[in-house]
Amino acid sequence: MVTLAVIAVLTGIALPALNLPGQRMRAATRELMTTLAAAQNRAVMNQHDVVVAFDTVAGTVRVHLDADNDGLVDGGESVSLVALSDGVHFARGAASPRALGPKAVSATHEQDDLPALTFHRNGSVSEMALLYLAPGTGATTDPHADRVRAVEVERATGRATCFRFTGSAWEAGC
Repeated sequence: MVTLAVIAVLTGIALPALNLPGQRMRAATRELMTTLAAAQNRAVMNQHDVVVAFDTVAGTVRVHLDADNDGLVDGGESVSLVALSDGVHFARGAASPRALGPKAVSATHEQDDLPALTFHRNGSVSEMALLYLAPGTGATTDPHADRVRAVEVERATGRATCFRFTGSAWEAGC
Protein backbone atom coordinates (compact mmCIF):
# COMPACT_ATOMS: atom_id res chain seq x y z
CA MET A 1 0.00 0.00 0.00
CA VAL A 2 2.83 2.40 0.86
CA THR A 3 4.51 1.68 -2.49
CA LEU A 4 1.28 2.44 -4.37
CA ALA A 5 0.82 5.65 -2.42
CA VAL A 6 4.37 6.78 -3.25
CA ILE A 7 3.83 5.97 -6.95
CA ALA A 8 0.54 7.90 -6.93
CA VAL A 9 2.18 10.96 -5.37
CA LEU A 10 5.13 10.88 -7.79
CA THR A 11 2.77 10.47 -10.75
CA GLY A 12 0.73 13.44 -9.54
CA ILE A 13 3.87 15.54 -9.39
CA ALA A 14 5.37 14.35 -12.69
CA LEU A 15 2.36 14.45 -15.02
CA PRO A 16 1.79 18.22 -14.98
CA ALA A 17 5.51 18.72 -15.70
CA LEU A 18 5.30 16.70 -18.92
CA ASN A 19 3.53 19.46 -20.89
CA LEU A 20 2.71 17.18 -23.81
CA PRO A 21 1.17 19.91 -26.00
CA GLY A 22 4.28 22.06 -25.54
CA GLN A 23 6.54 19.14 -26.43
CA ARG A 24 4.41 18.38 -29.49
CA MET A 25 4.78 21.99 -30.65
CA ARG A 26 8.56 21.98 -30.11
CA ALA A 27 8.89 18.72 -32.05
CA ALA A 28 6.72 19.99 -34.93
CA THR A 29 8.69 23.23 -35.10
CA ARG A 30 12.01 21.41 -35.13
CA GLU A 31 10.74 19.10 -37.87
CA LEU A 32 9.71 22.10 -39.98
CA MET A 33 13.10 23.75 -39.43
CA THR A 34 14.86 20.48 -40.33
CA THR A 35 12.80 20.24 -43.53
CA LEU A 36 13.79 23.79 -44.49
CA ALA A 37 17.47 23.16 -43.72
CA ALA A 38 17.42 19.93 -45.76
CA ALA A 39 15.83 21.78 -48.70
CA GLN A 40 18.53 24.44 -48.52
CA ASN A 41 21.22 21.75 -48.34
CA ARG A 42 19.77 19.96 -51.39
CA ALA A 43 19.76 23.22 -53.36
CA VAL A 44 23.43 23.82 -52.59
CA MET A 45 24.55 20.21 -53.09
CA ASN A 46 22.60 19.64 -56.34
CA GLN A 47 23.10 23.20 -57.68
CA HIS A 48 19.38 23.46 -58.52
CA ASP A 49 16.53 25.37 -56.98
CA VAL A 50 14.47 23.57 -54.35
CA VAL A 51 10.93 24.85 -53.95
CA VAL A 52 9.22 24.36 -50.59
CA ALA A 53 5.45 24.87 -50.82
CA PHE A 54 3.13 25.05 -47.81
CA ASP A 55 -0.37 23.57 -47.97
CA THR A 56 -2.03 25.32 -45.06
CA VAL A 57 -5.29 23.39 -45.50
CA ALA A 58 -3.81 19.87 -45.66
CA GLY A 59 -1.04 20.67 -43.18
CA THR A 60 1.76 19.50 -45.45
CA VAL A 61 5.06 20.82 -46.73
CA ARG A 62 5.97 19.88 -50.32
CA VAL A 63 9.67 19.80 -51.21
CA HIS A 64 10.38 19.93 -54.95
CA LEU A 65 13.86 19.55 -56.45
CA ASP A 66 13.46 21.83 -59.48
CA ALA A 67 16.12 20.36 -61.77
CA ASP A 68 15.50 22.85 -64.59
CA ASN A 69 14.95 25.88 -62.30
CA ASP A 70 11.66 26.79 -64.00
CA GLY A 71 9.53 26.84 -60.82
CA LEU A 72 7.20 24.15 -62.18
CA VAL A 73 6.82 20.56 -61.05
CA ASP A 74 7.84 18.61 -64.15
CA GLY A 75 7.83 14.85 -64.72
CA GLY A 76 10.93 13.18 -63.37
CA GLU A 77 11.65 15.88 -60.78
CA SER A 78 11.84 14.75 -57.17
CA VAL A 79 8.86 15.75 -55.01
CA SER A 80 8.28 14.73 -51.41
CA LEU A 81 5.62 15.59 -48.84
CA VAL A 82 6.16 16.16 -45.14
CA ALA A 83 3.02 16.24 -42.99
CA LEU A 84 2.81 18.38 -39.89
CA SER A 85 2.42 16.41 -36.67
CA ASP A 86 -1.08 15.45 -35.56
CA GLY A 87 -2.67 18.30 -33.68
CA VAL A 88 -0.45 20.97 -35.30
CA HIS A 89 -1.36 23.25 -38.20
CA PHE A 90 -0.26 26.42 -39.94
CA ALA A 91 -1.97 29.19 -37.96
CA ARG A 92 -1.16 32.07 -35.62
CA GLY A 93 -3.84 31.16 -33.12
CA ALA A 94 -4.32 33.65 -30.30
CA ALA A 95 -0.73 34.95 -30.43
CA SER A 96 -0.02 38.52 -31.47
CA PRO A 97 1.54 38.84 -34.95
CA ARG A 98 5.26 39.26 -35.50
CA ALA A 99 6.67 42.03 -37.72
CA LEU A 100 6.22 40.07 -40.97
CA GLY A 101 2.46 39.95 -40.46
CA PRO A 102 -0.47 37.85 -39.29
CA LYS A 103 -0.79 35.35 -42.16
CA ALA A 104 -0.13 31.68 -41.30
CA VAL A 105 2.49 31.61 -44.09
CA SER A 106 3.78 35.00 -45.25
CA ALA A 107 5.47 33.83 -48.48
CA THR A 108 4.14 35.80 -51.46
CA HIS A 109 5.59 33.54 -54.18
CA GLU A 110 3.45 30.56 -55.14
CA GLN A 111 3.78 27.15 -56.72
CA ASP A 112 0.51 25.48 -57.78
CA ASP A 113 -1.47 28.09 -55.81
CA LEU A 114 0.43 27.29 -52.60
CA PRO A 115 2.66 29.83 -50.83
CA ALA A 116 6.23 28.78 -51.53
CA LEU A 117 9.87 29.55 -50.86
CA THR A 118 12.62 28.79 -53.35
CA PHE A 119 16.05 27.88 -52.05
CA HIS A 120 18.77 28.76 -54.55
CA ARG A 121 22.09 27.05 -55.27
CA ASN A 122 23.95 29.61 -53.14
CA GLY A 123 21.79 28.83 -50.08
CA SER A 124 19.71 32.00 -50.22
CA VAL A 125 15.93 31.90 -50.39
CA SER A 126 13.53 33.78 -52.67
CA GLU A 127 12.15 36.01 -49.91
CA MET A 128 12.11 36.51 -46.17
CA ALA A 129 9.20 34.55 -44.76
CA LEU A 130 7.33 33.80 -41.57
CA LEU A 131 5.53 30.54 -40.77
CA TYR A 132 3.25 30.17 -37.74
CA LEU A 133 2.46 26.82 -36.12
CA ALA A 134 -0.38 26.42 -33.64
CA PRO A 135 -1.84 23.45 -31.81
CA GLY A 136 -5.29 22.22 -32.77
CA THR A 137 -6.89 21.13 -36.02
CA GLY A 138 -7.37 23.23 -39.13
CA ALA A 139 -10.86 24.23 -38.00
CA THR A 140 -10.15 24.69 -34.29
CA THR A 141 -7.18 26.43 -32.74
CA ASP A 142 -6.05 25.68 -29.21
CA PRO A 143 -6.81 28.83 -27.16
CA HIS A 144 -3.43 28.66 -25.40
CA ALA A 145 -1.41 31.37 -27.15
CA ASP A 146 1.70 30.31 -25.25
CA ARG A 147 1.92 27.17 -27.38
CA VAL A 148 2.20 29.02 -30.70
CA ARG A 149 5.54 28.92 -32.53
CA ALA A 150 6.91 30.96 -35.42
CA VAL A 151 9.72 30.21 -37.85
CA GLU A 152 11.37 33.10 -39.69
CA VAL A 153 13.48 32.43 -42.76
CA GLU A 154 16.13 34.99 -43.70
CA ARG A 155 16.38 35.80 -47.39
CA ALA A 156 20.14 36.22 -47.81
CA THR A 157 21.23 33.16 -45.84
CA GLY A 158 18.14 30.93 -45.91
CA ARG A 159 18.62 30.46 -42.17
CA ALA A 160 15.51 29.57 -40.15
CA THR A 161 15.04 30.93 -36.63
CA CYS A 162 12.43 29.69 -34.18
CA PHE A 163 10.34 31.83 -31.81
CA ARG A 164 7.74 30.95 -29.22
CA PHE A 165 4.94 33.07 -27.86
CA THR A 166 5.09 33.37 -24.06
CA GLY A 167 1.51 34.57 -23.70
CA SER A 168 2.47 38.24 -23.88
CA ALA A 169 5.54 38.50 -26.14
CA TRP A 170 7.66 36.56 -28.64
CA GLU A 171 11.02 35.22 -27.58
CA ALA A 172 13.74 33.42 -29.53
CA GLY A 173 13.98 29.67 -29.13
CA CYS A 174 11.51 26.84 -29.13
